[in-house]
Amino acid sequence: MFTYYAFLLLMGKIVANQLTQVPTFEKLSKKATFGIHQALDEMVLDSQWLKLLNADYGKHWTSTLTVTVRTRNDSCARDIKTIIRGLMKLEKWALAWADAAGKPQPGVMGGAIIWPGSYELCLQLSGDSQNASFQGRYCSLFYPYGTPKSRIIPFGVNLGVCVPSSCGLADVVDIFSLRYPSVVALEPLSICHLYPSELDRDEWYWIAILLTSVILTLLVIGSITEAILYIRWWHQYEYTEPCSSDVLEAGGPLLQKATMIGVYAELPSNGSEPSTSEHPNQPLLAGKIDYPAYRTNLIDCHPTLVFPCAYSLPFNAWKLWYATPQMRTGPDGIKREHPLTCLDGIRFFAMVWIIFGHCSAFSILFANNPILAAQKVFHEPSAEVIMVGTLSVDIFFFMSGLLTTYITMERFWHVTDTPARVKFWAVYVVRRFIRLTPMYMLVLIMYTGLFIHSNDGPFFPQDPNKSDIRFCKKNWYVTYLNNLIRPNEICIGWTWYLANDMQFSLVLAPIFITLTAWNQLSGLVFAISLIISGTAAYGGISYAYNFGILPYDSTEFYRVYITPYTRWGTYAIGMILGWILLKYPTLRIRRTVRNIFLVPIVGLSIAALLILPIMYGPHELTKHMLPIWDKGTEIAYVSLSRPVFILGVAIVVYLCATRWAEPVRLFFGWSAFRLPARLTYGAYLFHLIVIGYKYGGAKLPLMVDTQTWVRFHVKSMTANFGNYESKRPESIGVDGGVYYSRQTENI
Repeated sequence: MFTYYAFLLLMGKIVANQLTQVPTFEKLSKKATFGIHQALDEMVLDSQWLKLLNADYGKHWTSTLTVTVRTRNDSCARDIKTIIRGLMKLEKWALAWADAAGKPQPGVMGGAIIWPGSYELCLQLSGDSQNASFQGRYCSLFYPYGTPKSRIIPFGVNLGVCVPSSCGLADVVDIFSLRYPSVVALEPLSICHLYPSELDRDEWYWIAILLTSVILTLLVIGSITEAILYIRWWHQYEYTEPCSSDVLEAGGPLLQKATMIGVYAELPSNGSEPSTSEHPNQPLLAGKIDYPAYRTNLIDCHPTLVFPCAYSLPFNAWKLWYATPQMRTGPDGIKREHPLTCLDGIRFFAMVWIIFGHCSAFSILFANNPILAAQKVFHEPSAEVIMVGTLSVDIFFFMSGLLTTYITMERFWHVTDTPARVKFWAVYVVRRFIRLTPMYMLVLIMYTGLFIHSNDGPFFPQDPNKSDIRFCKKNWYVTYLNNLIRPNEICIGWTWYLANDMQFSLVLAPIFITLTAWNQLSGLVFAISLIISGTAAYGGISYAYNFGILPYDSTEFYRVYITPYTRWGTYAIGMILGWILLKYPTLRIRRTVRNIFLVPIVGLSIAALLILPIMYGPHELTKHMLPIWDKGTEIAYVSLSRPVFILGVAIVVYLCATRWAEPVRLFFGWSAFRLPARLTYGAYLFHLIVIGYKYGGAKLPLMVDTQTWVRFHVKSMTANFGNYESKRPESIGVDGGVYYSRQTENI
């Protein structure tokens, strides 16, 4: 502490001396120096800070480095001694090294425990005034409070130091632990940043570069091809002959397609080739045609265009933007909007909930006012949206079970013999794997190979050996089993949801659908047993390991949060609702004026009574951040909260699907939700990478509040929903559980 005050006094004098070189600031510099001396009147003597520097750096550090030389890196100790000698002589170049180091921040009692120093200044430093043999290397040392492994978020001081480039992390930790033996930095959560030239460029890096180059090339080729087709259509603006005349047979598919869109052609009555000799410039098909039809017909005639046009960025974006809702024929034979269009809005808001929760949670890791922010925010009822944010995961489990059953069961009913049913499920498995895996593998490869090269900063997880990237290189093939096989070494940890969803869809859904086709009662018994067993497993494991509502213990994530037998209950509720909507597509109540108002009011009231207590019941617990409930109450809440909450959501979906809650259906089915709802899979895979890139690349700690969360959430939403990955409704599952930083493994 004395050294810290001496350093402030010393820097005040140096700054004043620099300012006196400019006559305009001469008087100001004298006043500034006088003010600093008065503020530290107990240390105003010039000899005091010299004695302090000599005692601190000259004696103790020299003795420490003598030991270090015998046990560690000789060049590191030599370079640090050079800096210390410069500090003792008050040389300007040496003072810059001390200036770049982290110092106690104001507001420590409010949680200001991140002392980063100046990352950019440190990287610019090199050697002394005569010798530039070493450069600055920024290291971040983590000094924990308590036992870090017992907490889901290790809590402690994060101190930035600037050391010579000859030093490694082990050298720095050793030197500081010898100098201050009462506090020892935790090496697994500390890091010394590397220069870009020092970063490992292994096979993952080159595979990611190659894959990225191929994809960008395909996008460029596809977009250029699209531009050429559009320009050709624009200049003609009517359908000239795109292919040979033998394609245009009377009654052929192209002619039929052209006729359906209002374009006609004059063909000879005998079916021979049309004559174009008399009017060589006259279009074969007269009349105007819109671009999508022109494009489709041209691709049909030229199959070589299929592949490049599939990567057309502008056309795919246009298709997403102008996507029309699916239509379904009702029992009365009338075509209407798909009864489950309300899921677009529910899916969108659930994803917003997930991203907002992760933006809020991970900002705490990089904030210098977490205690003050928690005291302010968590006293408000709206904080429960963050605290119970994991319920959003169950919304997606529910929707996945609902849509898988609703879409697949009806098709399965039309398959009668056993060989055909075996083939049906084989095709189902292959299609589902093909639909989800390419995007998953793309993100995995790019994240593993390129993420550490994409950014840097005092908080950026640059060392792959201290992030989940090391697990990606080791366990990349586990993918859809990562919640069961080495769950504490998950690659891209938030993909635990995909593993559960894939297991449910490939095991539970086929069993339920097959049993229901054989005997409806047996299928319902199977689904209900899943709900009961999932609830019992969640409560039993929580009781056995003393897990509560507040996630203090990181083992809770592996033992109860990501395991399939604790999460399949909400998926089963979705399967049951899918069967109900197929079996009873309408609510058998007369649509009288009285019932039109009474049924939705009663139904939505029941849903609210199921949803709101689950969301806001733990408010007092959140407010005090203490386990104020008795053990039985906590176990009852954690085991019943998810199925009860999803039961309320299921009631809302059923009322919308049967058109009894028309205002709610129209809101959630609003066309504005259609586009982001189709992008949730890409947003799910990318959103925590975007959050880590943004927060980790910051040069200074955050000062968080509600406005900061909302502002960054909007930015993150914009970035994440910019992924052009359209997913059909059969499987849209999202959640993010983990983004590793050097201060946390799982949240």
